[in-house]
Amino acid sequence: MWILFSKVFGWLVYYVLPLCVAVIAVIAAVGAWFYYQDNARLDVDRHLAIERFMEEEQRLLAARQELEDRLSDVRRELTDAQMQLNEAQRLAHNLRTAAGFWERLFVSREERERREEELRATERRKQEAERRLRELEESRESLAEEVESTQRSILTVRAERSELDHHEPDIVHYAAKSWETVRLPVVAGIAALVAGPWIFKSSLFFLWAPLLRLTPPIVLSRNSLPPVEATPSSVSVRVDLQPGETLLIKEKFLQASDEGVRRRTKFVFNWRVPLSCLACGLVELIRMLNESETEAFSVTLSAREEPMTELALIDVPAGGSLVLRPRFLAGVILPEGGRGKPGEIRRHWRLFSLHAWITLRFRYFEFCGPCRLVVCGKRGVRIEKLDNVNREEKRARRTNQTATIGFTPQLRYHSIRAETFWSFFRGKNPLFDDLFSGTGAFVCQEIADRSKEHGIKRIWSGFWNGVLKIFGL
Repeated sequence: MWILFSKVFGWLVYYVLPLCVAVIAVIAAVGAWFYYQDNARLDVDRHLAIERFMEEEQRLLAARQELEDRLSDVRRELTDAQMQLNEAQRLAHNLRTAAGFWERLFVSREERERREEELRATERRKQEAERRLRELEESRESLAEEVESTQRSILTVRAERSELDHHEPDIVHYAAKSWETVRLPVVAGIAALVAGPWIFKSSLFFLWAPLLRLTPPIVLSRNSLPPVEATPSSVSVRVDLQPGETLLIKEKFLQASDEGVRRRTKFVFNWRVPLSCLACGLVELIRMLNESETEAFSVTLSAREEPMTELALIDVPAGGSLVLRPRFLAGVILPEGGRGKPGEIRRHWRLFSLHAWITLRFRYFEFCGPCRLVVCGKRGVRIEKLDNVNREEKRARRTNQTATIGFTPQLRYHSIRAETFWSFFRGKNPLFDDLFSGTGAFVCQEIADRSKEHGIKRIWSGFWNGVLKIFGL
């Protein structure tokens, strides 16, 4: 139970936690970008907005002053109208009081008519004053409401300007805006990240790899060649340089040597393929020549920097050859008369082979004898021999593709899909295994060469291994 819990927790920490951190980082980056854009326009926009608010405030203040002046005028007119109404009411009262019994007996008719006409005029002035008073009251109330509304508008404009002056960035606002922007790409990216490897590797395993059934095997030589022999691999190899022999070796594999061997530097293993030599590390080699005519000298080779690497000697006789991936080549022992020059190296291109396009392996290097090849491999080097000459049932032998070092050119070389999908999906096994049949031998290392890098280093390591594979290195 604890083991399962630890695995689940490790999976969450290894995959889910970095994914969450990446999503948060994307949201934060986009939010910061929005804030940067807003901040770049903030001063200009704030200045323009403050100018607009100030203009609006000045307009409202002028409007309020005008309304207050009009209200003062209305109040004065209202006072005058009230005084006129009071005067008209007093005159009307006096006229009605004067028109008594004795007035009608002793005042002439013309005087009475004149007073009645004056009373009617006074009544009209009173009515006009009352109407004017009502209008002025309504106007005063309307102007008072307008003044109050203008005052509220002024306070609102001042509050907005104050808020603009003290505006602070809203983290929640920018986070929400950022999420709205990156939501669909983030969800699509997570879906692609989760489902992408399943879809991609499933299509490779179930659709692409089965196409190899349509391709014939690759045979680089139809001739019967002498067999190659290999010594058992070990951490260190003792090499006896016979008179006239030359050893070309990478500096990191040279451990000890007898005094008397002439040493020189060979900058490039083969000038016909300088870029390939550079990619495989076959540069700045040590050339060791035994100039003695009778005495043999001993040289000890060992992988000093790689404790898991072992070395083996492969004897390629005259007339024989070995197809070898140069990245596994540690050195070459050339026979007398070679003058320190590498033997013949044949390059075979298969640009028009469907097998090459499916496996992305277009070039093969064939090292021709006589020579002895010093090869290196993880935890040892093993030679597997196939003999189908006297067998009634022809047999083929499968090996891990990353473990293959080389094979004799008369073998039928074919790639075949890995046996289980789960091991391929988890990276335990490459998509293709190597399948050999016929009569000959192939050389492989004991442990498949897998990259231990992680993250971006693993991506670049995979890319570089793919490039080396394309050019047969």
